[in-house]
Amino acid sequence: GQTHPLFWALLTDDVPADDPRRRDPTLKWRFWEFNADMELGGGIPSLGYIRAMWEANRDYVLHHWTREKPGTRPQSFWRFEVEGHDAQRDPDTHVCVYGPPPGWTDLAYLDRQKLLTDSERRRLPGVAAPGHGARVRVRNR
Repeated sequence: GQTHPLFWALLTDDVPADDPRRRDPTLKWRFWEFNADMELGGGIPSLGYIRAMWEANRDYVLHHWTREKPGTRPQSFWRFEVEGHDAQRDPDTHVCVYGPPPGWTDLAYLDRQKLLTDSERRRLPGVAAPGHGARVRVRNR
């Protein structure tokens, strides 16, 4: 199936907390689906809907993301790829925010866990040379 444009925007962090689409009553359930990882349309709710969308688009999203924003990852990466931490809820907007574990920056965590691409390592000062170390355990796909 085709990825809903709003879900694509959410997968790539292109929907800021103040985005007017968040207040649109016709789209509000789409945000709920995204946060719950569940498809509501078409009868029986389908768990894992957003995870499946992430997995189908992961390589494409990360390829472009790391070229444009080296040393960082979109929230979907943190949500579906890295074990051991949950979302933080923004107290003002009540939006779930996924990121590195508390106390870590994206870059520090990605570098420590050897999750930076060789291209990112070449472009970022102060990180180890390309190809060093083992990768962190990621969630089963």
